[in-house]
Amino acid sequence: MHQDISYAIKTGGFDPRVNRGLGVTFDQDLEGRHGDIPKYSRGGVRLIFGAIFPGNAVWSPVILERLEKLYGSWHESLVPVLGSLGDVIEHIHIYRN
Repeated sequence: MHQDISYAIKTGGFDPRVNRGLGVTFDQDLEGRHGDIPKYSRGGVRLIFGAIFPGNAVWSPVILERLEKLYGSWHESLVPVLGSLGDVIEHIHIYRN
């Protein structure tokens, strides 16, 4: 499992057409999303847990240049950076509820 559950709930989902009004559902198999129940069913998964990665996407030309040097190219205009302790607590609060 990836951080998809709390991330999707926090940000309102990965596909606004599927998750209208911040109602996040994991019963549809969306391309590029790790936390879909159909994927787990096909894989025979019996236990699901959620991890927390307090990352944020930001615009940073310096970090973008470093990522492009490291990977050869970076296909997005935003780059991931670690969030704060407040972000971690917010993710924990999402799982607690």
